[in-house]
Amino acid sequence: MLTIFDIALALDRQAGIVHPDDRMTGADLDRLRLPMFGGCAICEASLAAFNAVPTRSGFLACEDCASPEAGYETLVDFLADNAE
Repeated sequence: MLTIFDIALALDRQAGIVHPDDRMTGADLDRLRLPMFGGCAICEASLAAFNAVPTRSGFLACEDCASPEAGYETLVDFLADNAE
């Protein structure tokens, strides 16, 4: 499943923005309108972009709690559900 960090990297790569060593800052995530921190909607664990899985319900989940059908496998799936 994709994490917020995976989505951010993919969106920037599509835009031609390359991050050395795949490092991003909070400003990068803010620019993409993605959360840097959050909490798992199921177990209430603290999450950061690298381990936060966006779910189809609109809430974040940790990788342990997110079921395969609740998360997104591809950037295309994520963008289809989250089009502005």
